[in-house]
Amino acid sequence: MFFSDYKIQIIRLMHNLLLYFLSFLIPPTGNHYYSIASLNYDKELISLIDSLYKEDKRVRLTDVSREEFLRVDSINLVKLTELTKRYGHLLGVRDLDFESMKNYETLITHQQSEMILEIWNDKILAGISDGDLDPERYADIIDIAIFHRFKIINAKPAVDYSRYGNSTFQLDNQSFSYPVKDVEKADKLRREIGVPPLKYHLEELGITYDVEAYKRWLESMGMQLIEE
Repeated sequence: MFFSDYKIQIIRLMHNLLLYFLSFLIPPTGNHYYSIASLNYDKELISLIDSLYKEDKRVRLTDVSREEFLRVDSINLVKLTELTKRYGHLLGVRDLDFESMKNYETLITHQQSEMILEIWNDKILAGISDGDLDPERYADIIDIAIFHRFKIINAKPAVDYSRYGNSTFQLDNQSFSYPVKDVEKADKLRREIGVPPLKYHLEELGITYDVEAYKRWLESMGMQLIEE
């Protein structure tokens, strides 16, 4: 039986919420766990992220010029880079409330620049090593970020293979994994961040791996897969 993308996201949400509430129950040790009293979110930081997200949403959901689109993205890039250098990955339970955290994830995945992902990547891998961040979330975000960093080939948007094969899409009421270029290499990368091999990931969620289905899905959106 195959799960819909909606059900998969619900499973992941429940997992993240469980981690969130466990953080209240486990006594503080080092920098890994935080009590309710310590979750005093930086309201100024949250306000800034939410304002960046509103601009990001505006230029993507309304009819603006390409110049305006690029202007907003370039401003967001500078501010996100500054925030990442200053605060780190901002995805731990102590950093942001749930809504602002999702807004921050969206802002990161929408950036076309390699620079922000490289800076953010170093910070977030440290968070995984410290036990401060769920590696499954990291794999999802990176795969989605790669999807958004498309190129134009022969006047048509083209996307690369995913890094971890962790995110999913739905085609003909069936859920599929974003494909990777080399499964063995992807499994090595997955081991490095502490998530199971792709085969077990697919079995656990009941989803299918099919590169041709991915190509058909992209084609339905007027996009293509980079084959080189």
